[in-house]
This record gives sequence, C-alpha cells and structure tokens, in this order.
Amino acid sequence: MQQNRRSFLISSFILSSFALVPKSLKSFELQHSSFQLSKYQTKVVSKIQNHLFPKGENNPSASEIDAVGFLQKVLLDDDYDKDIRVNIYEWTGEIIAESKSKFKKDILDLSENETERLLVNIKNTWGESFISILLLFIIEALFSDPIYGHNKGNTKGGGWNWISHQAGYPNSNELNKYGAL
Repeated sequence: MQQNRRSFLISSFILSSFALVPKSLKSFELQHSSFQLSKYQTKVVSKIQNHLFPKGENNPSASEIDAVGFLQKVLLDDDYDKDIRVNIYEWTGEIIAESKSKFKKDILDLSENETERLLVNIKNTWGESFISILLLFIIEALFSDPIYGHNKGNTKGGGWNWISHQAGYPNSNELNKYGAL
C-alpha cells in the first residue's frame, strides 16, 4: 500500500507540473520576444481607447492624438517597466477572448453599447488596471510633445491646442529628444 501511495503522489506531482508549463512557456515567450502589437491587436486597443476618450465638441479623440501609436512606442521601449508591457500585451488577448465569450462576436464588431458593457464588465472583474493603464497612456499621448509623432499640437484638434498648452522654450528637437540622447 505504501508503494501505491508513493507512486500516486509522484505521478500527481508530475501531472500537476504539466499544468504549469503552458503559463511558464507563455511568460518566457513574452519576456524574450517583441511586444509589437499585431495589426489586429492595434485595432482592438485603438477601439477601446477611442471608446474611453471619444471625440468631443472641442477635444480630440484618442485616434487624433495617436494614443495607440504612443502606447506601441512604450511597449517597444526596453527601458519601460516590463511588467506593465507584459500585462498590456496579455490583457489585450484577454479582452478579445472576453468579447467572444460574452457576446459571441469579435470585439471589433461590437456596437458602442456592447463595448461599454464589455468594458464595465472587465472593470468590475479583472480589468480595472487594464482600463486605467490605457487611460494613462491616452493622457500621456495628449500631453506628449508632437516631435515624437503623436499629439500633433499644431494641427486643428491637437491635444496641446485643446488644453491651451504653451510649450516651453526651447522646444525639443531631433538632437535632444528622448532616445537621441
């Protein structure tokens, strides 16, 4: 009987170890790969950001300030917090799956009402941090210097125009912007 219990415990340990392997491999892959969002993932994040920060009477939308492009640069910045980058990448996949599970539709095909319900649902369950981080990067894009290719402050509807921001002097240029130093 002792031998059977021992065999049972060993085989249980081995089988339970296999349950951890996919998650470990996924984390290993994410730690050793590019965080470049696919075109599809970029559209998903853009849809969510535009829902969170839509075009108003006087304010630009998340798309107009290229918030998703700003986020993409953050994801590719090796100096930025790796945990946040991994989480954004994983959470994007989770919200795609949540849309298919809850609405039986691709997230890009959801109506505004369905998108709102999805975001409220994930906020109340697992996604409060995801939504907060996406909002953070919308705001950062809104305040970013247009020299980085986002928030075209000198164009109609630019974030700097909307908040009546007066840029400091001297402005950044190609020689002293982040990444060039």
